[in-house]
Amino acid sequence: MTNLITRVRDAILATLPGATADTTVVTIEYAWSRVGYSARDAWSGTADGLADRIAAAVAADLEEDTREDESTPELSYQAQQLLAHIRDLPSFRWTTGKAAQVYADLGYPKRGRRHNARSHLHELAARDLLTVHGPHDGRYFLLAQKDGA
Repeated sequence: MTNLITRVRDAILATLPGATADTTVVTIEYAWSRVGYSARDAWSGTADGLADRIAAAVAADLEEDTREDESTPELSYQAQQLLAHIRDLPSFRWTTGKAAQVYADLGYPKRGRRHNARSHLHELAARDLLTVHGPHDGRYFLLAQKDGA
């Protein structure tokens, strides 16, 4: 657990410009553009204390995950966000480039964005949530229609 705490603390310090281990106030802003929700939260304490709380929450989640049935792994959060956007525009032809643009709009880093978009589109198609259309070099994806639709 100590290694996890150290890694979380180092990640916190690496992502907050000018923060040091004795930083006492961290302000966190988060937004989820699909529903237009945003908020601001402040946490008072040292970076070590924040890392300890995050590591404890992660460890609890990891422990819970190991107890769950692993026969059908869950979609990643990023893939869930893409699926939510696809469901908002059900007749839209989704390509790798358009999915990558969704990730750009959500603030994901440029590195790996196109690869992740392509992978997630194919993963959603493999789970029968999307249907694949077109040739290999002009492929697009549509939201899969339910049998009764």
